[in-house]
Amino acid sequence: MTKLSIKQKQTMEAIAYFINTNGYPPTTKELSKILNTSPSAVFKKLMILEEKGYIKTSIGKARSIVVMKGWEE
Repeated sequence: MTKLSIKQKQTMEAIAYFINTNGYPPTTKELSKILNTSPSAVFKKLMILEEKGYIKTSIGKARSIVVMKGWEE
């Protein structure tokens, strides 16, 4: 896995916090509110995180983010 940028790390931390708090992963819209950015920007971040191997998602399905083990630096 390649190193995360600051914003990517913030996104990962937001996902992990949401899952730990609620017991299920956030939607793109929920993440956009948490990160104070647009849903399209969150979608791009999720795609990059998936390419880097930090998460897995299922396109077209809400709450499909799966955090891969060992993402914490």
